[in-house]
Amino acid sequence: MRALAGIDIGGTLVKSLLVDEEFREISFREFPTPRSGGPEEAFREIEERLIRQADESGATLSGLAVAVPGIVTPGTDRVVECPNLAGWRDFSLSPLLPRLKEALLSVENDANAGAFGEHFCGAARGKESFVYIALGTGVGGGLFLNGRIHRGAFGRAGEVGHIPVSDGPSPCGCGGTGHVESFAGARGILRRAREFYGEDAPGDTEELARRAREGDGTARAIFEEAGASLGRGIAAIVNVVDVSTVVLAGGLAGALDLMEDAIRRQVAHNTFGIDPSLVEILVGENGSRAGCVGAAAIALTELKKRKEGRYGDTDAS
Repeated sequence: MRALAGIDIGGTLVKSLLVDEEFREISFREFPTPRSGGPEEAFREIEERLIRQADESGATLSGLAVAVPGIVTPGTDRVVECPNLAGWRDFSLSPLLPRLKEALLSVENDANAGAFGEHFCGAARGKESFVYIALGTGVGGGLFLNGRIHRGAFGRAGEVGHIPVSDGPSPCGCGGTGHVESFAGARGILRRAREFYGEDAPGDTEELARRAREGDGTARAIFEEAGASLGRGIAAIVNVVDVSTVVLAGGLAGALDLMEDAIRRQVAHNTFGIDPSLVEILVGENGSRAGCVGAAAIALTELKKRKEGRYGDTDAS
């Protein structure tokens, strides 16, 4: 049986999905992200685990796509930097997977992979253009425009989390201040919770959301602030690239009910020349597997294109 692999490398877990050429799931595995020894050691373990997974499933790998939490040089396997993984900077991936050299390899930013997956088999099916926003520890983003991933000149397109929305000192994971991520990522939300609650601050955003839904005014205010910052970022993207659909994914997408009014107020206030009610806000359907589902979809799409004599520049055709 021939199979495609989608590998999503997160800061905590690696998720590995095998599918057949009809995109039916064969098997799924997850394991802790190897963090010692840099990318060389990490991919040695990932390669070993993937080969074992394929063998146990009776599958031969025709292709794989790897989604990484960082910047990828467009059209190559070169990873520029993964800020949250120490030592993951300026390396090519194919030499690190020598036992898989016969499989067609694609490398993609994780948010771009998530966006492709939502178009392929998720909330954005049938949408030719949309912005994908991953709400997790930070805020990632991907642009899907005119039927394909839009990466930009340097592979950085769609970084919604790093749009400046405030002149204040609130820190962002990139080292800057006052960005969308400073307020709408889990790290920023919990920082604000500690500022307001002190020792009584919740340990995670789920507990903060529970308090908000039970009527805690402080918790509600924190999520409204997060929604307002996210809404300003969405408005900026809508104004620049003229999309009408936004897909929210990641763990914090489950708190959309606490942020949506603030998001929509800011979109209405900051967009130009459109009816803001026409901006559609959807919750992604691929859940915690968004990255590996999107990566598997990319692997399958690239394999089909190679068979048709086309390769590169992943699109939906």
